Parts: sequence; C-alpha cells; structure tokens
Amino acid sequence: LNLFDPMSGFFVENYEFKIKDFLHFTKCIQVEYSVRMQELKKVLNSKYKEISQEILVENLLELDFCMLNFNEETFVEIKDKNALKNVLKKFATNEDEEKRFEDNPIYKINDTYILTSIVTLMYRAKSIFEMDIHKDKRLSNEYASKKGKYLEIFTENVIRRILKDAEIFYNIEYRENKQDRECDLLVIYDQIILIIEIKGRAFKDISKKGSKKYLQQDLNDNIYKAYEQATRMEEYLKKKKNVTLRCGEKEKVVLNIQNTDKFRIFKIGIT
Repeated sequence: LNLFDPMSGFFVENYEFKIKDFLHFTKCIQVEYSVRMQELKKVLNSKYKEISQEILVENLLELDFCMLNFNEETFVEIKDKNALKNVLKKFATNEDEEKRFEDNPIYKINDTYILTSIVTLMYRAKSIFEMDIHKDKRLSNEYASKKGKYLEIFTENVIRRILKDAEIFYNIEYRENKQDRECDLLVIYDQIILIIEIKGRAFKDISKKGSKKYLQQDLNDNIYKAYEQATRMEEYLKKKKNVTLRCGEKEKVVLNIQNTDKFRIFKIGIT
C-alpha cells in the first residue's frame, strides 16, 4: 500500500484522507489485536499450567477473537480526526445503507464499529484504490510504472536471498528482425538463465467479479503478453548461442553470454 504514497493529492481529492492516514488506522487496529491477545494469554495462564495450540485456538473461537469491536476512541493516536472519520466513512456500512459488505468490510452499529478481518480490509482497500486510480489514464499509467518498479526490486531481493551468487540484469535490450526488443530481468545462476517479465497493471474489479470479457483483457495484458515477451527472448538466446545484450537503466552496459545452448532456460511472469 505504500505504492500509493506519491498519490496523496488523488487521495485527498477523492477520499479526504491520505494513504498514511489509512495505514495509521490499520496499525492502530493491529495494536488493538495485540493488546487483546496479551489479555487473553493472561486469562489462559491463570486457568492452565501450559497453553497448548488446541487450547489457544479453542478460546480464540469461543471469544470470536477475529471479530474486533471498536469506536473512535480506539484511535487516540490519530491526530487528524477528520481523516479518521473519512476512513471510517469510506469503509464502513450499516443496515440503513445500500453498500456491499465485501466492499465495506467494517460494520457500524450506533457508535460501535465491527471489523471481521483486517486482512479483508487491506485487500479490499487496495482493490478499491486501484479501481478508482484506473479511471484516470494518466494516474493509471503512473501507478502501473511505480508498481512495476516495486515488483522488480521485490523480485531481485527474493532472488538474492535464494540464489546468493546469481547475477541479475535489468532492462535488457536486444534487436531481432530489425525490431528493438526488451526484457525486464535476466538472472544467470550457474548454467541456468531466468527470463523474468513483470507487469504492473492491476486486474479490474469487474474482472474479479467474473466478467469474461474484461477478465480475458486483463489476462492478456498481465500474463499472455509477459509470456509472449519471455518466449521471444528465450528463442533469441537459443538461436544465437553467443549473444551480446545491452542492460541497465540509465547507463547501458554490455552483457555477453557465450554458449547459451548449454544453459537451461526458465521463463517467469510476475504481476
């Protein structure tokens, strides 16, 4: 959700709160969960000599621990009370409003709010924010670019943790059939080459709800195109055997790969 941080103007204009206000809100809820867990452990310690996993789960279910009741006093740390009210206004619903509960996973009864799952709230918030951003083409492209960059960094960190000696190259450029081609990431590890294509576009809300037409479009933009690009790069490496590529973001460097036919090549798409 930190990806939305540079778009504070959009958030203030459309929701009257910033993404940091929403993140502060969710952090307060997580703290509340932690406090309740500590209180529960104190009660269990007074009743049992040893707390097994079964006892803990049984008591969590009995107390309906996942159902968190709270009111505005729970968020005393949030200084901007108007922002807090606007967050609650965006994601809360009550029996008098015709809002879909899955889109507004906080239920309001009088002055009390009920949240069934912090995970559902975070997931729906991201989906709603993306859906609204995609209504503006300029913002949509800006967000997709930032998300793609974030996924590149995230992917690199994961690879470096797993394959410590791997060589990782960004923004690969090559020319084939008089056309300029590119690849997002190329990883060389021992006799293995990973071709990684990253797509930053989000699936539309209507796609997630089952529209075949829009789901097909999103699958094409996010998965098929990535597969097509990776396959083109794979065929180029296999055909050339000894290749010279240009890579890097600002200053391009030359990458030479010899005897590519001796490498095992794997394609990975990330979205």
